[in-house]
Amino acid sequence: MNLSHFKAKVHQRCLLVLSDRIDTINKTIHEIQQSAKEDSKSSMGDKYETGRAMAHLEIEKLQSSLSNLVDMQHLLARIDPTETNHELKTGTLLHTNRGWMYIATGLGKITIDGIEIMVISPVAPIIDTLKKVLAGSHAVMNGQNVTIQEMA
Repeated sequence: MNLSHFKAKVHQRCLLVLSDRIDTINKTIHEIQQSAKEDSKSSMGDKYETGRAMAHLEIEKLQSSLSNLVDMQHLLARIDPTETNHELKTGTLLHTNRGWMYIATGLGKITIDGIEIMVISPVAPIIDTLKKVLAGSHAVMNGQNVTIQEMA
């Protein structure tokens, strides 16, 4: 497998996943706003005020999530997926005996060509474990030894 090509695919998939999540949240916010607008045309009194307050709270929660996703998107946009890394830092793709990891942002699990990749934040606790492996020390993750097989 061409590791640099695979890394570029992982990076692109991360951007696509974030874009999809952002679109979904924007659509949901729009739907809630439309629903609240429709309710205001047909309702009066306490029921209307309660529904409107609940819609407002839901929109605030969604906007917070949206802000986090946009921040993640900006962080990913600053990563050059063509850069080959020989140390653990943002933008590094790792293949360990425990699976694939892409150090970028806390996006979670993605799948490319049937391969699962955990997209993790550079400040995730696992990074300290992986740094020990690079330093030549023995490292254990979830009760199992960790070895780094490939890195880009």
